[in-house]
Amino acid sequence: MKLYLIGFLSLGVLFIGGCSKPKTPQVIDKPKPEVTTPQVLEKPKIIVKPKVEIKNIDAINHSVNLFLNKKYALDMKEKLHQNIHYDLEYVNTLTKTYIFVLFRYSFMFCGSGGCSGLMLEYKDGNILEIESLTLIKSSIYLIHNLSENGFSKIVIPVSFINGDQWGTYYNIYNPFTEEEHSSLYPKESGYKELKRLLDSRKTSIKLFENEE
Repeated sequence: MKLYLIGFLSLGVLFIGGCSKPKTPQVIDKPKPEVTTPQVLEKPKIIVKPKVEIKNIDAINHSVNLFLNKKYALDMKEKLHQNIHYDLEYVNTLTKTYIFVLFRYSFMFCGSGGCSGLMLEYKDGNILEIESLTLIKSSIYLIHNLSENGFSKIVIPVSFINGDQWGTYYNIYNPFTEEEHSSLYPKESGYKELKRLLDSRKTSIKLFENEE
């Protein structure tokens, strides 16, 4: 009987010890925060503008005619194309189209020293005046320049009497600045350099060359 009692007590002690043993806390997995990948913005595409092409030359010519009529309507008292002649030359740069107007055989725009002209820009279907030119006897030269305008100066040769001989000086226009045009004579410094630029087709463009 004592053996049974001892055994029973031993089992009870083990049972109580097992119940009193602290439980290992259950670890509950917390939801992981969502990892958002930062949005990568695409680099803007560089659009290279193609060289300007004159697609509808007749329409531009008509726009020039309307522009000239409107500009000189008050002075001429009638439509410009009825009593004046002019020639046109187009110059394309990487981004723009320029139009050069050379008046011909006109009592209003021509004299013994030559005729007048205009430099216009064709933009978004409109004609804009950039520069007014004068004393154009033969040709117009454009000096090359690495810019969106394509050239930096307009040079116009003008003949004059130097004693018993004819000489030539040059009217120089800076159409993209606020500078007034200047003249360069043979005896002045810079004349030889200008002549060198004009004589080289690599540094100059000659307009109305068939009229010289």
